[in-house]
Amino acid sequence: MVGAIGLAIVGGLVLASWFLYVLSVHASAGNSDGATVVLEGQSFAAGHLTLKGWALSLDSFWLLDVLFYAIFVAIDGLRGAYLNLVPAVIAALVVLVSLRLATLGRRREGAAAAALTVIAIIGLPTTFFASQFLQGPLHVATALWCLVAFLLLRHGRMDWRFWLAAVLFATAMVSDLQALFFGVVPVAMAGAAQMVRRRKVAAGVVPVAAAVASGVIAIVIRAIGDLIGTFYVNSPQQAVSHGQMFSNVGLALSYGTKLLGIGLPGLVSPATPKHLEDAHYLAVLVIAVVVCYAIGRLLMGLVGGPAVLAPQIEEAELPGAQRYPAPGADFLDDILLLAGMADVAIFIDLTQSAAYPYARYLTAAVIFAAILTGRVLGRFIDGLAPGWWRRGLAVLGAVIIAAFAAGIADGINSPAPVQPAAALAAFLEQHHLKVGLGDYWSSSIVTLESQGKVVVRPVVTNLQGQLLAYPRNSEPSWFNHVGFQFFVFQPPDPFGGANQVAAELTFGKPAQIYNADGYIVLVWAAPHQLPPGQA
Repeated sequence: MVGAIGLAIVGGLVLASWFLYVLSVHASAGNSDGATVVLEGQSFAAGHLTLKGWALSLDSFWLLDVLFYAIFVAIDGLRGAYLNLVPAVIAALVVLVSLRLATLGRRREGAAAAALTVIAIIGLPTTFFASQFLQGPLHVATALWCLVAFLLLRHGRMDWRFWLAAVLFATAMVSDLQALFFGVVPVAMAGAAQMVRRRKVAAGVVPVAAAVASGVIAIVIRAIGDLIGTFYVNSPQQAVSHGQMFSNVGLALSYGTKLLGIGLPGLVSPATPKHLEDAHYLAVLVIAVVVCYAIGRLLMGLVGGPAVLAPQIEEAELPGAQRYPAPGADFLDDILLLAGMADVAIFIDLTQSAAYPYARYLTAAVIFAAILTGRVLGRFIDGLAPGWWRRGLAVLGAVIIAAFAAGIADGINSPAPVQPAAALAAFLEQHHLKVGLGDYWSSSIVTLESQGKVVVRPVVTNLQGQLLAYPRNSEPSWFNHVGFQFFVFQPPDPFGGANQVAAELTFGKPAQIYNADGYIVLVWAAPHQLPPGQA
C-alpha cells in the first residue's frame, strides 16, 4: 500500500513537471538572472558548496534553487532547457505540497473541492502567472521550503518534524531573506495567536520555538560560512520612496488580479479570452471573500478565545503522549493568511516601478491564497447537508475548472517566446569566439545557451566610463588573469552603460564589428585583460 502511494506520488510529480514545463516554455524564454543561478548550481556541483567568492544579493538562492540546478547539472551538464525544466519541477512540488495542505482532514467531497481549487489557481496557471511561477529563481523554492515547514509544524510536537521545519526555515533565510517575512514571522505570529485563542501559552509554544530556533540555526550557518569562506552580499536592495510605496498598494491589487487572469497586459502575455474571463472574475471574488473570512475568524478568535474555534484537530491524533495541545484548523489558516499578507507587504516595500517583472513579489501570495481558499471551501462543502447545494456547487466548480483549462490550451497554442541568446551563442561558436565580455543581459544567458562552449562574463562601467567586472551575480575567477576576445552588447540601452564607447575606451578600437541578430559584437586582434582593479 505504501509502495503504491509512493509510486502514485512520483508519477504525479513527473506528470505535473512535464505539464508545467510545457507551460513554462510558452510563458518565458529565461534571462541572465535565471542563467546565473544555473551557473551557481554548476559551481555547487563542482564541489564549491559554499559558493566561496561569489558576489550575490540577499536572495542568493544558495540552499534553495541552486540545489535543484546542481543536481541537474551534475546529471547532464549545462543546458538552456533548465531555465524552464527546473522551475517546472519546483512548481510541481509546490502544487503537490499545496494539495496536501489544502485537503488535510477533509472528507471526500470537501477534499475534492479543496484540491480542485488549488489546481485551478496554481496548477492551471494563467500565462502571466506562469511567467512568474514557472521561471527561476523567483522565490518559488523559498515558498516551497516554507510550505513544507508549515506542514511539519501542524502536529504541535517538538520531535524530528520540529527540527526539520526549523532547518528548512533557516536554510531558506540564509538563501533568500524573504523567507523570514512570509515564512518565519507568520509562524511565530500564528503561534502567538494560538496562545490567545486557546488562552493557553502551551498552545503556541511549538511554532514560536520553531521560529526562534530557525533564527539561531540561520545565524550559525552564516557564522560557519564566514569562517570557511562563502559568497558575500554585495548589493542590498535599494530603498523605495514613500510615494512609490503608496502607489504600490494599488499596484498590488492590479497585479494580483492580472496574475489570476483578469485584464492581462497584451504586451506581457496573451490576454485571457473574453468568454473565459468570467471564471477568473469568480475565482478572484471567491479568494477575496475567503481572505476576508479568514481575517474575521482570526480577529474573532483573538477576542472570543476558545468559544470561537474551528475543529481542534484536522487529522486523527497520532498515538503517544503529547505535551502541547495540537493546533486546530485555524492554525494553518492563520499562517497562510499572515504569510500572504506579508508577501503583499514585501511587494509594496520592494517594488521600484510599475514594470511587470515586479509581479514576482506576489507569486508566493497567490500560492498561499490558493491553499487558504481550498481549505476554507473544503470545510464549507463538508459542512453542507447532502442535496442540490452540493450538486450545484460541483457543477459550478467543474465549469470553472474547464474555463481555466481552456485558457491553458489557448496559451499553449500561442507561439513560444524565442530565446535570442541561443542564436547569438551559435554565431559566436561559428566565429570561434570562446571567451568574452558583455552587458549583463547578454552574458550568463549566452554561457548557458552554448552549454559553456562560449563564456561571456558580465561587465558594467566605472566612473571613468571604462568596463568593470559586474560586482554582483559573478565570481572573481571569471575575470582574474583572463584574456577576452570580444565584447557583446544589445543596443540601444545596455545594462550598466556597457556599450561600444566604454569597450573602446577600455581596449581600444576593435579589429572587427559584427551585427548578430540585434547584438553588436566587437572583436579585437588579440585577447585583452580587464585593467587592474577592474577585474
